[in-house]
Amino acid sequence: MKQVVLHGDFKIEKFVSHKAEKVFRAFSDPVLKRKWFSDGKEVVETSYESDFRVGGKEISEFKVRHEGIPGGVMICRNTTYYLDIVENSRVVFSYTMAANGKPFSASLSTIQLIPTDGGTNIVLVEQGAYFENSDGIQMRKDGWEKLISRLVSVLK
Repeated sequence: MKQVVLHGDFKIEKFVSHKAEKVFRAFSDPVLKRKWFSDGKEVVETSYESDFRVGGKEISEFKVRHEGIPGGVMICRNTTYYLDIVENSRVVFSYTMAANGKPFSASLSTIQLIPTDGGTNIVLVEQGAYFENSDGIQMRKDGWEKLISRLVSVLK
C-alpha cells in the first residue's frame, strides 16, 4: 500500500450571542465539553478524561456508527495536548485521532474568542496531516462546524 499524507488547513468563524467567558467555559469545564464534544446522536462516549491546562491532556473514546465497516461501529480515540491557554481568549492544542487503534490524523488547532458588541466571534484555525483512510480536510472541517453548532446549543 502506498503511504499517503495529505496536508491542509481551514478556518471557521462563527458569531455567538454569548460572552467570551461563557464560550470559554464550554471548553474548560469537562462536564460542558462532554455535552457538545464527545457524546450525542452520532457518537456514544465510552471514556473521557480531561486536564485542561497548559501541558495537560484530554483523551476521549467514542463509538461511531459507520456502515462501511464490519459490525457497523468504529471505536475512535481523540488525544489532545493543550499547548497554550489564555483564559476567555484563546486555546491552542494539538490532537491525534485513531480509529480501531490505527492513527489517521494529527492536527494543530487554535481557537480564538473575540468579544464583540452583543457576543463573541469564535475563530478556529486548524492545520492537519491526514493519513491513509482518514476523513480528510473537508470532512474534518464539516465535523468541526457540527461541533461548534453543538457547542452553541449547549450554551443556550
